[in-house]
Amino acid sequence: MYRTSGEPPPLVIATIADIVTALDRRTGERVWTVALKAHRMVVADDCVVVVSLEPKSLLGVDCVPVVTGLDFATGARRWQLKLSAGVSLDVTVMIERDQILVAAMGMLTAISFVDGSVQWHQALLGDSGQHRPVALAVPGRSQQADR
Repeated sequence: MYRTSGEPPPLVIATIADIVTALDRRTGERVWTVALKAHRMVVADDCVVVVSLEPKSLLGVDCVPVVTGLDFATGARRWQLKLSAGVSLDVTVMIERDQILVAAMGMLTAISFVDGSVQWHQALLGDSGQHRPVALAVPGRSQQADR
């Protein structure tokens, strides 16, 4: 969800390595930091949605996506959800109204924006087992994982 009018958000959220940081847009002052390895990140309204990849084994070859909702103003963890499927590095995340849509490994999962609960998940047709990036679209918007 992009903000195009009105007062700009007071913070800019950045991530590098294992840290998510909020900086004041006017001064550059660090407002909060959270130790969380972000693979994908989306901000909507008052929530920062972070998708991280948690290794299933010590080798780290197969990973599980973990979706975390952080409070925009404070960085406090509101909720966290570990998805059941293994994942490749191609994860597509979109926020649409009250849903977070996460596509990975041929699965599309709808998550409640409010409490992080799974609303539904569905296998996508056409995935040949190579786990290609998934494009998501709703009226007026589309999103696809970076390659």
